[in-house]
Formats: sequence, structure tokens, C-alpha cells
Amino acid sequence: VHVTFIAPQVVVDPTRRNFSRHSGTPTRSTPCAELAGRYGGVGRDVIVHCNNACGRGGEVYGGDGNCYSRDSALCKAAVHAGALAADKAGYFTVRLAGFRDRFAATTRNGVAAIAYNARFMSITIHAYLPGDEETLGGGVAS
Repeated sequence: VHVTFIAPQVVVDPTRRNFSRHSGTPTRSTPCAELAGRYGGVGRDVIVHCNNACGRGGEVYGGDGNCYSRDSALCKAAVHAGALAADKAGYFTVRLAGFRDRFAATTRNGVAAIAYNARFMSITIHAYLPGDEETLGGGVAS
């Protein structure tokens, strides 16, 4: 997969072995149960890709209003948020959203998210809509 982007967005493929923030082309190991904690500061959008073979492992914390603890597994949280089908590959957008005092347990789309009752950095997850690749200055091609 070749990816082109314009800052501040970053494309991450948790199913690929490698990732480089500079070129947008995978060059470093990233596991399927990737967490958002390593992808920059508050307000930054990160476009994430999960393939259908990746699985949906890991824990999800919160989910009320599509707001999750930053240490939630991204692919599984995207299914919970409705931004990704459980059995299909796809892209979704993660935004680092700042600190939140608690994350309530929720269940949606077959995923049970766990409560986390401590102050922690949060993320929001939203669907990556067709045409969004135009904002990445050339898009996504395979």
C-alpha cells in the first residue's frame, strides 16, 4: 500500500510490518492491537487502516460519545464506534482529544468496552468517509 498525506494527518496500517511518519510508507513494525498513545499531540488526526485478517484483539476502555481511553486497542475500538465492520478491512480516523476523568463501560456493535475510572488521555474515533483521501493530497492507492 502506498500512502500520500498532508500534515497534520498520519496514516497507520497496524497490519503492516513497518511505518514511517516521514514518507507515509510503512517501514517499522506495528502490531494489530495498536494503541494511539504514540501518535502525537492533542488535536492531531491519525488515519488508521485495519485489514480483515488482523483480528480485533485487545481491550477497549470507554466509548461513550465515541470517546475512548488512549490505551484502547484501535481496531477493536473502531468496531465498537461503528467506524469499522468487525469482519472487513477499512480506514478510520482517530483524534487525540485530551485528558478525561473517567471512561464509562459501554457495549456496541458486539464489543464490550471496559470502564476506566481514572484521569487519562482520550481519543475519539470516527469513520473515514469515501473522498477523505482527497484531503491527503493524492490519496491512498494499493
